[in-house]
Amino acid sequence: MNNTDTSVTHVTPSGSNIFEELGFSEQDAAKLKIKAQLICSISEWIKDEELKQEEASHVLHVTRPRSLSDLTTVTALASP
Repeated sequence: MNNTDTSVTHVTPSGSNIFEELGFSEQDAAKLKIKAQLICSISEWIKDEELKQEEASHVLHVTRPRSLSDLTTVTALASP
C-alpha cells in the first residue's frame, strides 16, 4: 500500500513565476523562467520539424550534439 499524499495543496496562478514560488530570488527566478521558455520553444521546434539531434545541432550552429541534448532537457536549468 502506498502512503504517498497526492492531494493538491497549491496551484501556481497563471502568469506567476513558479521559480519565485520555489524560493529563488526574483532575479534568478526571472532568468530561470526565460531559460525554461527558450528550452520549450527549441524543443517544440525540433519536434515540429521532425529533426534528429545532429540535424538540429547543425541548424542551430551547436558544435556538439550533446550540448543540444543538455539544452533540451532540464540540465540547462540547473544553474540560474
